[in-house]
Amino acid sequence: MRRIKYTAVLMLILIIALIAAYSYFLPESIAIRKGGEETIGFLLPFDISVSGDKEVLSIKNAPVTQNINISPHKTVICGNEQGSAELMLSLLGVPVKKVELNVLPDGEFVPSGETVGIVIETDGVLVLGTGSVKTASGDKAEPCRGILRSGDLIKSINGVDVHTKEELAVAVGKCADRCEIRIDRLEKPVIIAPVVSEEGVPMLGLWVRDSTQGIGTVTYYNKKDMSFGALGHPVTDVDTGQIMKISGGSVYSASIDGIVKGEKGRAGELTGAGTSEIIGTADKNCNTGIYGRLNVNGADRLKGKACPIALKSSVKCGAAKILADIDGNGVKEYDIEIEAINNLGKNTSKGMIIRITDEKLIDRTGGIVQGMSGSPILQNGCLVGAVTHVFVQDPKRGYGIFIENMLCEN
Repeated sequence: MRRIKYTAVLMLILIIALIAAYSYFLPESIAIRKGGEETIGFLLPFDISVSGDKEVLSIKNAPVTQNINISPHKTVICGNEQGSAELMLSLLGVPVKKVELNVLPDGEFVPSGETVGIVIETDGVLVLGTGSVKTASGDKAEPCRGILRSGDLIKSINGVDVHTKEELAVAVGKCADRCEIRIDRLEKPVIIAPVVSEEGVPMLGLWVRDSTQGIGTVTYYNKKDMSFGALGHPVTDVDTGQIMKISGGSVYSASIDGIVKGEKGRAGELTGAGTSEIIGTADKNCNTGIYGRLNVNGADRLKGKACPIALKSSVKCGAAKILADIDGNGVKEYDIEIEAINNLGKNTSKGMIIRITDEKLIDRTGGIVQGMSGSPILQNGCLVGAVTHVFVQDPKRGYGIFIENMLCEN
């Protein structure tokens, strides 16, 4: 009897391990075009329940309602409206895997490759670090030590909203012996007593930033509403390493004045800056890039021909092309090879490994350089993704993001 129980327990453990292994290889997310369909099938008889925005999808044209499980094995999901929902896969009533389902926006998507200048403003004043203040008596004081830390966003002081370093300085200057500071990390404000510096100015002893700027590449824009996506990866603060929470930003035409060629062990870059011509606004900075809308100038500058979108399930290893403007003389097409595809990874900005094969591009840049992030990747006439990162030890190679991951944020 004991042997039978032991065998049964081993069988149960084996079954659980097999289910866990199988579920690991199921996708974390599924994308469907608006008005399109996706057939999902499983080897195991999962039940699939839907939560979230159920109106974005239907099952064989039957609306999904509360607490209704849809059939196992093979199910045809129809994308009705742009948005997202969550599919919970269960086996014998036991939840096994969550899969995010995204219905992509419709429109005419134009691959760009245009290099632009990007200036973004933080959603508050970003704390880079704390330091000491030299007082009139010659002593040093650190009023914020152990209270504020790198990465905090200061939202207000004594009830007054602050958005810039100048506004922060004015608000602190009006404090007597008490600053009530609201930061994004905590629900309740913190109380800090400023100290008077040797110049007679109340100070907190902070290093702060309120904006950042650089150049990058626009991946696509939608002719329907002039929305765009760029970079393919987030803008992070150079000091804190955190994704910057932004209140807004501007996109400018760019002037490229040089190329630092990439070499093994050292990333190259496009050198230049944004001009005074504003071509759009930015309103989102997230894991998959910068997003916003073009204005009339941007629509005129980023002219191009719309092309079909290919979901990641259609992307194959093999020949492809990228679009990039590396010298300010216009967007050009360059040959690449898609070497590997990762449909299961959680790091969306590293869905593909690509290699630059175009000798003209290699001769000019050494491969992928900073500033090319966002360069659209085309395969078989379809927009499939964008360049995101370079391998520092091999600048001819790097990562790319699938376009469906960017469109989910559109």
